[in-house]
Amino acid sequence: ATPDRESIIIKDDDAVMEFQRFTSSGGSAAVNFRASACTTIGQEGCVVANGDQLGKFLFRGDDGTDTLSIGASIQALVDGTPGSNDMPGKIEFRTSSDGTTSNTVRVTIQADGSVNYAPMATAPSSPSLGDVYVDSTSNEFCFYDGTSWTGLKAGGTCA
Repeated sequence: ATPDRESIIIKDDDAVMEFQRFTSSGGSAAVNFRASACTTIGQEGCVVANGDQLGKFLFRGDDGTDTLSIGASIQALVDGTPGSNDMPGKIEFRTSSDGTTSNTVRVTIQADGSVNYAPMATAPSSPSLGDVYVDSTSNEFCFYDGTSWTGLKAGGTCA
């Protein structure tokens, strides 16, 4: 498929985008994503709304048909009502399960700092020490101790 926007394409085995800043003041390089409800480039004053996207990173791979399939993404969205110099935001971490084309929210960091794990109907099939998930049946936060899943509430058990 042909990109429908301006693109910079680097065709190289070692394609890297690098940002550097050299300073003794403690600053760093930055990537800025800006969103506005205005429809004219450069215009300001059109407030974004709760749920609007502020920016995203998409991780795509060649699936034998094209390179448009998204394997994972990180998205920032408005999480509340913006006000003058006030932009409540949340970050969503999304992945695509094997055999699907949808990119599903797995973990969200909310504007208030709380972290939400998307509930799962079954425990991960190949867990590693330290893995966690929320069991949608018992509504329990589960931790893999290297041998078995342990529920983190009093007397809790997980699959």
